[in-house]
Amino acid sequence: MFQVRVEELEAQLSALVAQMTEQRQQREILQARQVDGRDQPSRRLLLVLGMHRSGTSALAGLLCQLGFQPPQNLDPGDANNPTGYWEPQKIRAFHNRLLEGAQSSWEDPLLPVLPWQPLNLELALEDLEQALVADFPTFDPHAAVQLIKDPRQCRLLPLWSALFEKRPFQVSVVLVVRQPEEVAASLLSRDQLPLDRALLLWLSHMLEAERATRQLPRLVLSYAQLLEDPTEVVQRCQQLAGLPIAAPSFELLGQWIRPDLNHFRRRPEDLEPNGETKTLLHWANRVYGALLDPAAEQQQELLDRAQGVLQEKLHALLEQGSRRLTLQLFWEPEEGGGFSEAASQRRYVIVGRGRAKVVFKLPVGSERPRLLRVNLAQEPVMVNLLAIRFRSAAGTLLWQWATGQATPDQEPALPGRGLNPSTLVLEGGVVLAATADPGIVLDVPEKVLQQLEADAELELEAIWQTLPQDVAKVALESKRSG
Repeated sequence: MFQVRVEELEAQLSALVAQMTEQRQQREILQARQVDGRDQPSRRLLLVLGMHRSGTSALAGLLCQLGFQPPQNLDPGDANNPTGYWEPQKIRAFHNRLLEGAQSSWEDPLLPVLPWQPLNLELALEDLEQALVADFPTFDPHAAVQLIKDPRQCRLLPLWSALFEKRPFQVSVVLVVRQPEEVAASLLSRDQLPLDRALLLWLSHMLEAERATRQLPRLVLSYAQLLEDPTEVVQRCQQLAGLPIAAPSFELLGQWIRPDLNHFRRRPEDLEPNGETKTLLHWANRVYGALLDPAAEQQQELLDRAQGVLQEKLHALLEQGSRRLTLQLFWEPEEGGGFSEAASQRRYVIVGRGRAKVVFKLPVGSERPRLLRVNLAQEPVMVNLLAIRFRSAAGTLLWQWATGQATPDQEPALPGRGLNPSTLVLEGGVVLAATADPGIVLDVPEKVLQQLEADAELELEAIWQTLPQDVAKVALESKRSG
């Protein structure tokens, strides 16, 4: 056992040395570019901006076949994007660190009213530039236009703008917009996001990207235009970036513009707006129309009004008592070793609004879990769990526990146990916790765990209610003694 521990420490030390070496090399590259600030070549960048599920991946992949330089390291495609996402890995990781530092994520609608910008701006800009150099280590300033596509960038552009002011960049922007309801339908299918949250996300992504890029050379395109006339779209992008005009071949278009990859699956019962959601959809459609018609009278005024409406609704959401709680899924690999931060995933839920759904993507490949643990909040809480479901990447239901459903495989009680003595699992799926780290270990049949392939999902449906710690302790003791 001691020998195994020594080998683990040696492996960790080797990984740390490799990371430090990579960081040193990136710093040397940056220092070489910054000598006296004179005669430094300009990086030419094309930012492909747009809301998730809006066709930015298809456009980015196609452009990278026709003169634009892709990032050095790219993730392979998956069931949601078979042709790949075309996102720079280091830059995307930097974006995720920023969001996690604000206790947020890409699907958090409250990000526009959160203090997400780093306190140490200079250090953050240095980290961002290192990520850029790592993703694009070589470039020809006279020919190459490096393509950066990550939807998270829409909401983090103030930091990028600060970098553009410090370094000699030539930046142009393609803003891709898609019908709000189509995006919402795709997000519902992939991430089970409710309509109101999807519309808030659509508005914040599009409005923030539009406002931050007004002074840059810019082209606004729709997903519909990409599908209807991809050749014209490509050539307009080439012209914007100053590249030679080249028409894509019929075969190339057939690889990238495919109707079978259109993830618009509308389910009327899930997308029927009412009340505040109808107002959000009204404004989203107005913004969509204004973005695609720059000649429209008072276009800028309408977009600014929409930005004000969005801010008001987000602040109202906070003032109404809604709060964000952080949930965290941990998985212990089949070979054991216990739970760790490295094998975990965070999600966020807005409480105070009744029933909510949270979806985790489970580990992939050989990392099948032997045990799962879910931290339900980061403070004392009462959670009424209504359903726990496992789905395959294709959406097939593999197993579920749900209250009020008389199904043959339904468990008689919640299939889980409290993580610590201050977390109590009660009848009917209620979890009561008087701790800042409430969590449960799920008792899932082993045959179900064995079916969890890449991109399988764990779905929790519940009602969250935060509690003052003294109230939670009294309730806990009452339940224990009762």
